[in-house]
Amino acid sequence: MLTLAVRTAGPSDRAPVAGTLASAFATGPVADWLMPVASARLDLYLEYARALYDDAIVHGTVYTADSYVAAAVWYPHDAVADLDSVAELLVEMAGFEVAQRFGQLDAAMAAVAPAESHQHLAFLGVYPTLQRRGIGTALLRHHHHQLDQTGQAAFLVATSAGSRDLYLRHGYRVLDEVALPAGPPLWPMWRAAGER
Repeated sequence: MLTLAVRTAGPSDRAPVAGTLASAFATGPVADWLMPVASARLDLYLEYARALYDDAIVHGTVYTADSYVAAAVWYPHDAVADLDSVAELLVEMAGFEVAQRFGQLDAAMAAVAPAESHQHLAFLGVYPTLQRRGIGTALLRHHHHQLDQTGQAAFLVATSAGSRDLYLRHGYRVLDEVALPAGPPLWPMWRAAGER
């Protein structure tokens, strides 16, 4: 079994954690849908990840692992992310159509969020060349242990079949399948406290 040091990230971890998240999410079906032209995608995702990080360390919790190989961003279900500046950034960097698609993605995810109390896994990213080695599992187990001790449920939206299958192995169940407008499917998922 993989042994990995997982810790809560702080302000000084912003650059490497944002870099890992950007790298992890710049490819895949949702990335292809959000920004069909891949050439500037990593730069856009890096700016997005920085803004997300700034918000998450205030309103949520960010975990990272050894050498910043992975990161996870969790929010309480009632947290309100303050990402207004991101919309302007998206328009400036990638144009209105891309910004509109990010808005559609946010709306689709918000529409499937359960009202009952839970922790929301907003992002779990592993550096691409290190995926499928148990690193994501280590980050999940770290926070699941805390959730189980306090009796809290977890919610997430899987954005690929591979991530959906990972979460199924960790006690999540699929609530629904939602398609983005002319885009790939998303899978809202729920894990009750103590599920394995």
